[in-house]
Amino acid sequence: MLSLLPLLAGLAGAAPSPTLQHPPEGCWEVVGRASWSWAQGRRRAARGDAGFIGRLEDGVWVDVVVRSLGEEVEEPRASTVRRYDHQQPHFLPMVGVVDDQRRPPEWASGDALVAGVVHALRHGDAAVSWDELPDGDTLAARLVADLPFTVTAHRRLRVTDARATLTGRALEGTLFPEAEVLTFDVAAGVFRATASQTIAYRTFRPCGGDTSDAFRPLVP
Repeated sequence: MLSLLPLLAGLAGAAPSPTLQHPPEGCWEVVGRASWSWAQGRRRAARGDAGFIGRLEDGVWVDVVVRSLGEEVEEPRASTVRRYDHQQPHFLPMVGVVDDQRRPPEWASGDALVAGVVHALRHGDAAVSWDELPDGDTLAARLVADLPFTVTAHRRLRVTDARATLTGRALEGTLFPEAEVLTFDVAAGVFRATASQTIAYRTFRPCGGDTSDAFRPLVP
């Protein structure tokens, strides 16, 4: 069993970002799946799933291709609509940094809410901390947020009941993320909403490698 301690030693001063937010160095082709949901009271809501393939180049997501598996959208005084939006990702990883040309989301949408909170957690704008729990070749990072915090997502949002967990596994001396889960409630004046997203990282393959080179952090 491979110990994570040597891998963590070089990142011990990386707080407030947990180790798992820093993907493996180099270029990797990643296959994963994401799920998301958000609701604004009883007026608006959405929930959906998507598969994705992307390149991680030194911690930056580029050339991400998303294939929607369906999203159910509820609007006031309208029937629930199921749509397949392959052009606009409706999730934002806490792992790595996204460099894409996605359309600016409406501030009250789930996309904008998640983007504001992920940015705050990524860049240390929120007064939170992380507990990292190594166990042999696995690592879990759990968000510690005992008090509400405020982030900016077109408006100042008060974030309450924020919970996040990142998990990863060390393979051949490299720490690979396995999954991430984020849930939170937000408020801005009379506006109230709740949002969540889950991302599972299925395989990592060195860019340009063949399928036999793929690392599979997740157990099938």
